Amino acid sequence: MREGWSSRGGLVWAAAGCAVGFGNLLKFPAALERGGGAFLLLYLLIVGLVGLPLLCLELSAGRRARGGPPAVMGRLAVFPLLACIFSLSYYLRLGGWTVSLLARCVGLRLSPLPGAMLFCLLTLAARRRGAPAIERCSRMAMPALIFLLAALALWAVRLPGAAEALGAALRVERGALTQQLLPALGQAFFSLSLGMGVMLTYGSYLPPGKSVSGEAAAICLIDTLCALLAAAVVVPTGVEGAGDASFFLGMEQLLAPMPMGWLLAAAGLVAVLLAALTSSMGMADCIADAMPRAFWPMLPLVLLLAAPYAMQASPLADWLPKTIDRVLLPASELALIALLSAKTLRIFERKYHKTEKKRVKTGGILAKRGKRQRPRFGIFD
Repeated sequence: MREGWSSRGGLVWAAAGCAVGFGNLLKFPAALERGGGAFLLLYLLIVGLVGLPLLCLELSAGRRARGGPPAVMGRLAVFPLLACIFSLSYYLRLGGWTVSLLARCVGLRLSPLPGAMLFCLLTLAARRRGAPAIERCSRMAMPALIFLLAALALWAVRLPGAAEALGAALRVERGALTQQLLPALGQAFFSLSLGMGVMLTYGSYLPPGKSVSGEAAAICLIDTLCALLAAAVVVPTGVEGAGDASFFLGMEQLLAPMPMGWLLAAAGLVAVLLAALTSSMGMADCIADAMPRAFWPMLPLVLLLAAPYAMQASPLADWLPKTIDRVLLPASELALIALLSAKTLRIFERKYHKTEKKRVKTGGILAKRGKRQRPRFGIFD
């Protein structure tokens, strides 16, 4: 018997905690600086028109199959699991960065690689108790993170030149729309944790019942809100070209002049660390649920992928997020859609176009009567 969420609201907080993480806080502001309003417009459209239906699809498929990627996709589960492993490596790299900065705030020195190992241990400790522990951590971390982002955004928009910076970042250039389509698609998939198998696993903890469209809409709303707040923190500070470091550098510029700024920075990093843990817990839970025997031997490989260039915003380190966004996540989602479509069409053919023939005795004459069965939609019942 799978231990599930305490309520449907628990799914919203847990899935939103998994979705909101470094993709929103670090990648989204950097992508907005590069793509401007064209990226933002495409991102919002993709989240509403593509991300929301796919999120409903994954949650429904996991609930119906009562399992993660292997239960839903069979051998094709290699695609989401590979995307999940690479994404966890990316999170461990940035988690080591966050732990190192948090140690520096309190006067300690910790290099990124031990920080990544510590972040990995925190992920395993929090994930060990399963869905209830993930839900409790998410219920605590997400409100704290939203409050932090809202406070920093309100402070940032009052800086001199903030209005001009925001206006320049939101300006839509028509020529950039085609160039920003692929980055916006990858960012939307990564931000909503689509194609990783995590939402399939989270959906498997749901009991059979009502539609999940309302929960999926709430998850998309929380995820988009946190991304926009993070961009509102970074853009007015004028931090450019820092890549994944933009959010941390922007937060440092905002908090450094304030009294007890180091304490506020430490509190902010703790909130960011909690949000990152809720995401990494979801990925670890997906991998452990799908491959319980291979999970522990796989951890050294994951740390090995996370180790290089853990602190530098080096172009050599960009291969990991680009591989995730532009190759693994779309391939995984396409494989899931193709598989579910094939299953549904076969069931449609079998249960709609075939009639059950029964012999009915009427006045001594044997007659055949066709009867259509009740419509069913395969895994979506």
